[in-house]
Amino acid sequence: MANATENEILFNELGAGTWVGYSDVAVDQTWVWEDGTTGTYTNWATDQPDNGTDADCAMFDTNGQWEDYDCTENYFYACKYATVEAATAGG
Repeated sequence: MANATENEILFNELGAGTWVGYSDVAVDQTWVWEDGTTGTYTNWATDQPDNGTDADCAMFDTNGQWEDYDCTENYFYACKYATVEAATAGG
C-alpha cells in the first residue's frame, strides 16, 4: 500500500477484517509487504502493532487503520498486480 489514498480505496471496497498484505512473519518487528518490499507508508491504529502472541499480519480495523493479528485466521484479502494482464492471468 503506497499511501493514504490507496489505503482508503481498499478499506472502502473491502472493509474491516481484511488482510492488507503486510507482515513480520519472517523477522519479528520487521514489517514487509508480501512482495518483499518495505515501503514507507503505514497506517497503524493507536498502540499497534502490539506484537501479541502470533500477531504477525496486518488487517484493517473498523476505522480503516491497521492492527496486527494472528495470520492463521481466515479473512478476506486483496492482491496487487503490476498490470491488468498479470491480474487476469493470475500471475
